[in-house]
Amino acid sequence: MQNKFRVPASGGVALGLLTFTFLCFSPGLSGNYILDDVINLGGLQSLSSGGFDDWLAYIFGGVGASGRPVSYLSFAVQYFSWPDPYEFKLVNVSIHALNGILVYFLCLRLLAENVSTRPRAKLFASAMAFVWLLHPIQVSSTLYVVQRMTLLSAFFTLSALLTWISLTRESLSLPRRWFFIVVFGGLSLAAVFSKENGALIPFFVVVIDAYYRLVDRTQNRDLWYRLLCVYLPILLIVSYFLVFWERYFVVSYEYRDFSLIERVLTQPRVLIDYIVLMLAPVPGQYTLFYENYPISTGFFRPFSTFTSLILIGFSGLLAFLYRKKYPLIFLGVGLFLCGHLLESTVVSLELYFEHRNYFALLGLAFVAVGFLASIRFRFAQVLFICLALLWVLNMLYTQQKEIKVWGNTSEQAVQLYESNPTSHRAHGHLGAVMFKSGQVELAAEFYQSTVHLFPDDITKPLLWLELRCLSESLAMPGVEEIRSKASRSVFYKETFNIAQGIITLMENGKCDIYVARALGLALVELLDNKEYSKSSFELNVLLGKLYGVVGDSKNALLHMEKAREQSPRVDVLLALMQLNSGLGRYGQIVKLEDELRRVCGLNYEDFSCIKYKNEITRILQELNLEHDPDPSQS
Repeated sequence: MQNKFRVPASGGVALGLLTFTFLCFSPGLSGNYILDDVINLGGLQSLSSGGFDDWLAYIFGGVGASGRPVSYLSFAVQYFSWPDPYEFKLVNVSIHALNGILVYFLCLRLLAENVSTRPRAKLFASAMAFVWLLHPIQVSSTLYVVQRMTLLSAFFTLSALLTWISLTRESLSLPRRWFFIVVFGGLSLAAVFSKENGALIPFFVVVIDAYYRLVDRTQNRDLWYRLLCVYLPILLIVSYFLVFWERYFVVSYEYRDFSLIERVLTQPRVLIDYIVLMLAPVPGQYTLFYENYPISTGFFRPFSTFTSLILIGFSGLLAFLYRKKYPLIFLGVGLFLCGHLLESTVVSLELYFEHRNYFALLGLAFVAVGFLASIRFRFAQVLFICLALLWVLNMLYTQQKEIKVWGNTSEQAVQLYESNPTSHRAHGHLGAVMFKSGQVELAAEFYQSTVHLFPDDITKPLLWLELRCLSESLAMPGVEEIRSKASRSVFYKETFNIAQGIITLMENGKCDIYVARALGLALVELLDNKEYSKSSFELNVLLGKLYGVVGDSKNALLHMEKAREQSPRVDVLLALMQLNSGLGRYGQIVKLEDELRRVCGLNYEDFSCIKYKNEITRILQELNLEHDPDPSQS
């Protein structure tokens, strides 16, 4: 009897990709939050009982140039899952699986119009989506909760590219064409507001359009909407960086230990390392910590700078020169390089992160298929396929090893430290994991035995000092040792989070006077440290909070006033209002309230102030000040 229900070929592939993805990633769902997960998600606890303003404050209080409100909205609608990381990771895996299905359909559309791959387009597209989904370099992007920003940006990017192909490759009426243009624009904006990588969509479109012109010479090249959807956005992006060139290419580099030229010279080596990670997956070589990646200081320092630059440049040149003969290789190289156009060129980001290859991996997949399609000898094709199958088995083995590590946070912290023991972040992460898991004595022993390895890093003794808040019987670094290390420490932005964490513990009554004195001396020394000269505002705020906790209102007021002179930030103004209230300076409080309204608007409606609105109202009520939206009636 014939079965009337038949799953379409593409539907069966999609179902298979979904199932296999969830099976493979399931061992990693048991892992805990790590690194900046809690910083980005901690605000969710206020949403369960908060109002509309709390939601707006969380969604629009994000990071990056765009604020990434789409990503924060995805976290916000999941507020009921906090603080359990399992469901957040499950949603990440779901988005990653959906992205794999979009990759399949994108590959299918691109391969189906190439003569050399058309007969096996579904097979190739399935293999490419399978490898893209399950490659071990994708594990950190998927199981690291806050990297949902990368996943969502890729989701909207892939959707926008599929929309663009439908717009340009199908016969559409004018109303439907406008509909697709609007959808393409909406998806592009959603990608940017998930993570700034979405701004690369028009560059991907240029590469895809160039590929289609190679495989279909009859394509209309002069479609008017390309100007609106592709070239105008590219012009706006370039203009944006030119207008704000000082912010991105001068000021932002003052906080880095490398210059613009050094970053540009280092990135070819980084790209080669990425390619090696993708082509030769080995368990244990994937990590989150690359802050100590060696910097290229010249074309031949190190020599690999020159060879990497030649390899990347020569590959791009060959792909362009032979684009008519090998259009798939041209497409793959173009997508890979465009995928790194924002994060691996001139913008003053950190040098190296594996998740930057989340989309770019697709480019290498096209290169591999293009290479296979170019092989003319049957024996060579069979040999290539056999080697590819062995490679896939090794890839799956490596992926499972990596996923299991992600499922055990303590084991992961140990592995990350052992793979890069000179990384101050890997060291700090291992100590923090011990601290959070209640292994206080073990953490103290770890810091005591290793702190000397980081002579110019104040974060290590501060992390060690934090343990004192949980147990006064632990061996601790001496106050003078902390003070001395603070005076010569190089800059680490983690310093501020650690100091704030100690102050929070003090507010909860969990630290003694030894901790307060040691932290205060460290912060004072950091104020005189040239490496931290650009961060005097943050240091004054921390000192103001510290003195406030120990009851020294005079010094608390002194440092908060210094911070206010540098920036009238809302939390600083609120702290000053409370301090002045304690000193009975009510006239000053009225002036601060006026300044608060100048910063936030009459009703505190400015986006930068929304997250403080409830706190502002509470503090004003505590100070018995009537809240009137019209200052003239005050």
